Amino acid sequence: MLLEADHTYTALEFDLMYKAAPTNFDRTDRQPLLYGAWLGGLKDARVRVSAGGVGYGYDGTAPNGNWDYAGSNTPRSEGLMIQSQWDYDTDFQLRLGHADGDRTRMELVNWRRLGNSPGPMFAVDAILDVVQNNTGPAGLCFGGGFTSGQPDSGLCTSAGGGFHPTRVAPGESAFAVLLRNGHLHAYSEQLTVTNPTSGWSDSYDWGVVLTLGKLDADILAYPQGPTGNVGLRADATVMVQSPGFWDAANSADPLVRAAAANNWQTHSHFLFANTSSEVAVGLMNNDLLWKARDLYLTLGETDTAFPDLASGIMLRTDTLSHYQVRGLLGAGNLSDLGGSTAKVALWDFNLSADQFRFVLYPATADGLATLGFDGYMNLDGNAYLSLAEVSSPQSAFRLSNVSGSIGWRNGNVVLKSGDQNSDGLPSLTIENELLLGQSADFGQSGGGNPLVGQVGFGDQQYGRIALPGGTWHSEIIAKVPPP
Repeated sequence: MLLEADHTYTALEFDLMYKAAPTNFDRTDRQPLLYGAWLGGLKDARVRVSAGGVGYGYDGTAPNGNWDYAGSNTPRSEGLMIQSQWDYDTDFQLRLGHADGDRTRMELVNWRRLGNSPGPMFAVDAILDVVQNNTGPAGLCFGGGFTSGQPDSGLCTSAGGGFHPTRVAPGESAFAVLLRNGHLHAYSEQLTVTNPTSGWSDSYDWGVVLTLGKLDADILAYPQGPTGNVGLRADATVMVQSPGFWDAANSADPLVRAAAANNWQTHSHFLFANTSSEVAVGLMNNDLLWKARDLYLTLGETDTAFPDLASGIMLRTDTLSHYQVRGLLGAGNLSDLGGSTAKVALWDFNLSADQFRFVLYPATADGLATLGFDGYMNLDGNAYLSLAEVSSPQSAFRLSNVSGSIGWRNGNVVLKSGDQNSDGLPSLTIENELLLGQSADFGQSGGGNPLVGQVGFGDQQYGRIALPGGTWHSEIIAKVPPP
């Protein structure tokens, strides 16, 4: 089934509300969390829905080749594939804000293409399937420079990548959501902040540039809770990559390093930008990996292992939670992020934990209904931070083999319009207490664990460093400066 249109318009608005103990889905005494909206037009939208799920055959020669996930040349299981692509029209906007009170919101508008990237601004292949009894998609490759396709473990590792297998345990069944070869090559170049209650509104030539080079994901969902059959458990691997950049940027050949960002228009970036001058600063040409095993989603439940954590919408695992982001920390011009850029460092930040908790809940600040958050992470000894000069990537400062506990308490996200601040400027505030080592105590048995790691430079280890405990009160206020 093929759906195509030169122009479409969608108006989707919602309030995300929370109630710890509802009765028959009643709506009384609900508490607000978040307001969101997807509004406006899409150009040249194309959605193709076809039969077929996970592909098990090879496009090429086994065992060092690509899996034929789309079933182009080999059979695949029963299931559903949804292939989508579109460009954003001039009236498209994303909204986020408060779901109650003044309902202040920010609107990301005026979407434009990054550079001269080819093809649609957004595209992704999504596969829906049921997999069972030690079967499933082969897995995903992190690194190796692959711009498309799904390489198997042999092809991935021979190209220098890391292979992350995906399988359902024997005797189990899971609902699979697989994303393949997705990308987002567009960003919003204007920010509007509006207070519907007072009527205050203003727009700024400023934006958050969040583009996706190559998006792949394997998500397996199981009908199971942490203490019974009521709930949801998931195994997830999500990768967003700038194919080839990291390997080239760490090459011993200076000519290869110099050309690492040549494909910046189709890479992943996370930048803060003045869009009138097109100056942007942040993490360019980045790769991102998120991997979780036995990740449970619970609603309104108290975690007996961490009794001092707030109840709300909680993600929790006692097996694995792995986050990694790497790329070039620097600044450049949005019209050419591969040319004259200010290169600060090659950044590789890896958090690997054997315990993880993160919870969202209703909160209040300055008389406003806001979004609150708490969190906990116990690093398993595989966490590290690496910073290297671009001209000498082998001479990296490394904080490695880090173990111990990190926590976030009394977190709050507050959005204010200009008429709510004395300087007349809107603001976004993220505040929390950062708990380190033994101070990351949420009532769990034994409390938090001291942070311990190794300090080194290049291939030399200087020694170990320990942080027994500590609390860092953090309040980050973001404002667009006046013209």
